[in-house]
Amino acid sequence: MAGDLLVHDEDPKTPKTPVKTITKTLDPFHPYFVHPSDNPTSVLVQPLMNGDNYPTWVCGITKALSAKNKLGFVNGVLIEPSSKDDVEDHNNWKRADDLVSSWICHSTIPQIKATIDYLPSSLVVWKDLKERFSETSAPKLFQLKQSISSLKQTDQPLSSHYTTIRALWDEIDSIRPMPNCVCGASKQTLEFIDQDRAMEFLQSLNDRFSNLRSNILQRETFPTVRTIHNLVRQEEVQQNMQGHSRPSIDAAALQVFRSDVSSLSVDTNKRSKYFCDHCKIPGHSKSRCFKLVGYPPRKNNNTNSRDRPFVVASTPDFGASSSDTIIPNFTAD
Repeated sequence: MAGDLLVHDEDPKTPKTPVKTITKTLDPFHPYFVHPSDNPTSVLVQPLMNGDNYPTWVCGITKALSAKNKLGFVNGVLIEPSSKDDVEDHNNWKRADDLVSSWICHSTIPQIKATIDYLPSSLVVWKDLKERFSETSAPKLFQLKQSISSLKQTDQPLSSHYTTIRALWDEIDSIRPMPNCVCGASKQTLEFIDQDRAMEFLQSLNDRFSNLRSNILQRETFPTVRTIHNLVRQEEVQQNMQGHSRPSIDAAALQVFRSDVSSLSVDTNKRSKYFCDHCKIPGHSKSRCFKLVGYPPRKNNNTNSRDRPFVVASTPDFGASSSDTIIPNFTAD
């Protein structure tokens, strides 16, 4: 029978007597309880911890372990019981602790996982990662504040831009938590923090929201960050609708410019269509070159003028040959 322990007497002829042992049944809400669906190779947090994202990762893994009712293994609340006092209790603790250690290891990149696989308990793993990758608050706060001050929306959609700046605010809150007191002074401090973040959000917006930004700053009662985000989102929707309904001025100007360039290129091609292969001068064909067909008559008293070639200014000859060439008569005038 399962759960029975067979005890033999010294006399081999004595019949075997089964002795029943009592096994503790763990409550499903007990921290030592391991559900059959709890896979040791599960990844509780994405993306994996790579060292640089430790503040964000530790916030996510803390929430995941709390949801699994296993947070006490890493914060020192559930210490290892003595195996001498209660072997079964110790085994239950060890099984649950190994599960937590496996979850933490599989939530890190392979390079970090290889350094913590052989640590004895989840508490040791937790402390090792904290000592290696946690940063002091001052340099990290300076880096986050600098990132917020230099953040600009540019051509990003409002949703992506707000997600970026909100992630920086949340990381600041993880390093410097908000006060939990509900007194009047604490409430005023939270209002000041929200107002500072509203200013940071307005400062990072694209210049196309400058009119809305001016209207918000002129209000007597300054709105919250969520209210400002809602107003900017509505303004973005209206601007997108107007942009699809009519072409922009820049687009129309560009189209006119392209048309002018196209006509100019056509005229240039027409002017440069004729080229004399004899004198290598553009503007006339070989059939109208004066060096071949002769120069027009000149006045006899114009002895000081130098002999120079003339180009007949006439309409282009389409299919004209050298035999059909018409040379105009030039008068003295």
